[in-house]
Amino acid sequence: KGLPLAIPVLVEGLAPDSGRMDTASESLIAYKAKAGSAVPAVIRRLDDPDEGARERAVRVLGGIGWPAGSATPALVARMKDPSLNVRRKAVIALGDIGPAAAAAVPALGKEITDPHSKVRPEAISALGKIGPEVPGVLDILKRTLASSEPGTRRAAADALFTMKKNFRSVSH
Repeated sequence: KGLPLAIPVLVEGLAPDSGRMDTASESLIAYKAKAGSAVPAVIRRLDDPDEGARERAVRVLGGIGWPAGSATPALVARMKDPSLNVRRKAVIALGDIGPAAAAAVPALGKEITDPHSKVRPEAISALGKIGPEVPGVLDILKRTLASSEPGTRRAAADALFTMKKNFRSVSH
């Protein structure tokens, strides 16, 4: 009963000058899907000039999971953030949102093929979490198995293995 009242207070706590950023973000993450009503306000925090605020907002959206699917376009935009930490966490959050982040598949696929990518392993893992029902995921991961980089091949194999374990519809 108190959760809906707590959400706005916790979202306010994400502000860099609140002095409660860590506590607020961890509390929202702990609420998981129950904090879904916070998603629009947390999305607005993604444009904060403070890197720490953007990083926490990204983590919160991933922690909320599938109810944060509406944040997918904003998280894809954060994949181009000047901060490597924010970019990495945005990719991880998309995976944590799962199939509700299906619209991110093309951007994640581009990240995997970018030779200068600093978040390639996270992008591969995110595709594995988004799952095989989303068009393109299996094709991207299977193509990634042919990469010349052993770490990339290993990450793709791990993602495919995880999908096989977690999703019933994985076919070869």
